[in-house]
Amino acid sequence: MRTFTQKLAFLLVTLLCFAGLQVKADELTVAENATGSSSNVPAYGMYADTQGARAQCLYPADSLSGMAGGTITKLTFYLSSPASEAWTGTFQLSLKETDATSLSALDETDLITVYTGGMDASGSTLEVEFSDAFTYSGGNLIIDWYVSAAGNWKSASFTASSVTGAGCYRSSSSGSGSVANFLPKVTFEYTPGSGSGPTCAQPESCDITDIATNGATVNFSGGSGTYNLEYRAAGDADWTSAIKNTNLTSYTLSNLTPNTSYSVRVQSVCGDNTSTYKSASFKTLIGLPFGENFNGSSAPDGWSVKSGKLNDDGSATLSSGYGWSYTTGNGVFDKHARAEIFSTSCFKWLILPELLIPAMEEGDLGYQLTFNVALTAYSGTLQPVTKGSQNDDRFIVLASLDGGANWNILQEWNNAGSAYVYDDIACSAGGDEAAIDISAYAGQSIILAFYGESTSGPYSGAGDNYLHIDNVLIDHIPSCLKPTLVHEIESASTKSSLQIGWTANSEETAWRVQHKVSNDTTAEWITSDVSTNPYTINGLQPFTNYDIRVAAVCSETDFTDYGKTIVAKTASGVPYVEKFDTTTLPGEWKRYEVLSSELIYGEGQLQPVSDGWDVAAANGVFPAANRHLVLNITGANCKHWIVSPTIEVEAGYQLTFDLALTKAAGSSPVAVTPGAQNDDKFIVFISTDGGATWNEKAIWANLGEGFSYDAINPEGQTVKIDLSSYVGKGIKIAFYGESTDADSPSSSNLHIANVKIDLIPACSPALSLVITDLEATSATAVWTSD
Repeated sequence: MRTFTQKLAFLLVTLLCFAGLQVKADELTVAENATGSSSNVPAYGMYADTQGARAQCLYPADSLSGMAGGTITKLTFYLSSPASEAWTGTFQLSLKETDATSLSALDETDLITVYTGGMDASGSTLEVEFSDAFTYSGGNLIIDWYVSAAGNWKSASFTASSVTGAGCYRSSSSGSGSVANFLPKVTFEYTPGSGSGPTCAQPESCDITDIATNGATVNFSGGSGTYNLEYRAAGDADWTSAIKNTNLTSYTLSNLTPNTSYSVRVQSVCGDNTSTYKSASFKTLIGLPFGENFNGSSAPDGWSVKSGKLNDDGSATLSSGYGWSYTTGNGVFDKHARAEIFSTSCFKWLILPELLIPAMEEGDLGYQLTFNVALTAYSGTLQPVTKGSQNDDRFIVLASLDGGANWNILQEWNNAGSAYVYDDIACSAGGDEAAIDISAYAGQSIILAFYGESTSGPYSGAGDNYLHIDNVLIDHIPSCLKPTLVHEIESASTKSSLQIGWTANSEETAWRVQHKVSNDTTAEWITSDVSTNPYTINGLQPFTNYDIRVAAVCSETDFTDYGKTIVAKTASGVPYVEKFDTTTLPGEWKRYEVLSSELIYGEGQLQPVSDGWDVAAANGVFPAANRHLVLNITGANCKHWIVSPTIEVEAGYQLTFDLALTKAAGSSPVAVTPGAQNDDKFIVFISTDGGATWNEKAIWANLGEGFSYDAINPEGQTVKIDLSSYVGKGIKIAFYGESTDADSPSSSNLHIANVKIDLIPACSPALSLVITDLEATSATAVWTSD
């Protein structure tokens, strides 16, 4: 008979042994007899680029039998050839159960990260001790390796077995990747679960329907007919029980988080036993309001970039695309989305994630999509496109109710008769504000998309331009709408005031107007409560840029945010001087083109261009000034304007400038050949209404109009124009050069310098002085005066 001491010792030993059995992890080795070798998987360092690289291996459930219901705590891989140098960098190991039976691409949804840190590949094994145990329910298992770009990945070979089909898939962030028909040998350490086993049949199906912003319906069938259902959000370690021991075959999850990935799993219940899990995943829809400002370096989460032509019937076959960048380029917005619209097969899609537009309720005004859009030339800052060169281009906002198979046009910009003209999309800081009513989609899940198209290449005269999008917002239509189309009324602005107009959108009669000096970090907004539209801001400084914005006030409690900020410049005072001795065209002077006859008779309008008049030192003209305005007058399509800023005229002032005409070639001023420029003209125009209409003040031509074009002095002459009829008015001055004959052999350069608006002198100086009849005590002086 055992003594009490012996019994106690036996009990302690028994308890210790039992405790040891409980804490000891079981092991399972897959591909245990592998004799092959692969340097490609599971970590493929050679594919690492600036964003890192990823590889995934798929282990079928039948190779993992026995672990179901347990928790995996460690993996051990085997190296047939260790790395020649230590690996440096960051690894991330994740796991995921899946119904997939092979891999043809990466599956990055619902991965559960179990380890982040360094790895040692210098020995015969590579061991990964999990920071968080992974609960395994019995399905096919993906092991996911991610390696950072910042690291040293010397090649190492892993012991692996050859498999039929895709055992592993490896890819870089640039999209390159390939299938590897190897499966690395690996040992799983796991803690067995309880109550699970093969005697209870797994459910045959598990699928998701009726996905909403905060819920989804899980449907399941097969197995024992009694079920446990669990779910968890991406990144969560623990599962949440939804229902237990239910005979239902459908269950709606609620109180979920919008725009979040979830996994669900269902198992059969057979008395005390449970089956392996059948799983599915889904992502809740995005609710309203939904906004995006494109502040990252790639497409935002949930957005996609595609390529494919939009067909006339609204269908489109889309494939992986590129061409949208996220940049501050061209000066229109801060960080935003930008696409180059150019070439013969440009079909660029930027697609939003699926959205649920709520059903309309009493009092709702509806829903709208708003965003800022701008159009610029390919290069330069705020450089406008050449109008008429984008006749093949389109920008369209679309909606789809069937996952992107078919699309409805919500609004289109083109140059082929659309109410929204592609070439007229703003080229300005802040661009245009677009608002599109989407109330017709209330109560439905939709996908919205931005689409840019070009079908003509560079050899057909097509323009090369950038389309810019920012500040996307989808929300209720507010009861008080922001003012739009805020603009300066140039004809009413002076050197001390700016007149601003806008479009009111809510029948409001009160507004808040704010202004401040541009590019002054210390300047504060000055607010004016106003009841007139347009409104004149007084007390400003001459020739100064001001930021201006307007908000609507619909009632004491209902008012809007400020809309788009515009920049306006007060008129210059007099005297005014511009020598054009800078390296580039002064920013206040703008280039345009249109035939003067078309403009005068209302058949055309000024079109912004980036060529024509320029600042240069040419043909040895005006050697004292050196750099000056130059325009080459030649060909059949020379119709170039250079337009001044607004200048407020006072009594007693005149316009003067130096003018010269030379042959285009040569380093010295050579007179043109008389009679060879009969299609050429030079005209001075003045506008008093901000450039809406123009009055001809002086013309040089060779066919009986005004002064003789050929007689313009190659050495230079001074031109004077009296401005006494413009006293108290703000004027713009334009210099215009024209050539219309393609067969004309002439090519001349027109030169302008020292543009001034100053006081008419009381006594005009002599323009020339010649001394003749020189004697010992006398001489004859001959001069000319104005």
